[in-house]
Amino acid sequence: MAAAEEKKEEKFDLSTKINLDQVKAQGGGFGVCFEDKCSMPTKGKRIFLRADYNVPLDDECKITDTTRITATIPTIKKLLALEPDRLIITSHLGRPKGQNKPKLSLAPVVAELEKLLEKKVILVKDWFRDDLEAEVLSKQDKGAIIVLENCRFYIEEEGKGEDKDKNKIKAKEEDVKRFRA
Repeated sequence: MAAAEEKKEEKFDLSTKINLDQVKAQGGGFGVCFEDKCSMPTKGKRIFLRADYNVPLDDECKITDTTRITATIPTIKKLLALEPDRLIITSHLGRPKGQNKPKLSLAPVVAELEKLLEKKVILVKDWFRDDLEAEVLSKQDKGAIIVLENCRFYIEEEGKGEDKDKNKIKAKEEDVKRFRA
């Protein structure tokens, strides 16, 4: 009877938090190994990284301490060595409460990343939209480093925020789910 039973294929859940020690060479690229399970190789696939770029800025929106950015460089370099289709990075900066506040843009972070990586880094400003793939991502070169503008510019990031008159507002539950997908 055991021979007749089909073995269920276990899926590796890539939403599991990992560290770089779990990234291993595999066949056509690299994969993530967790306990006795390994993901599919990453070569030619997109890699999504949530980084902590909540850095201090002065009154002129210049970064006063680059420690958090510098700390991500080894990770980014290792991820780029995996030869991804594209490396997409997201982060937040400050607490814009769901509003697009230019003083809290990730543009200074992108400039610092370009300097430290000695590579072009693309900042995508308006990214929470249905045509992002067709209009933006698919038009970037293979291996491109893409930073999505401050994710807290979108009320869906935290599920709540303020309107321009400082009234508290909530995001629609379905929009929050879509944002986090």
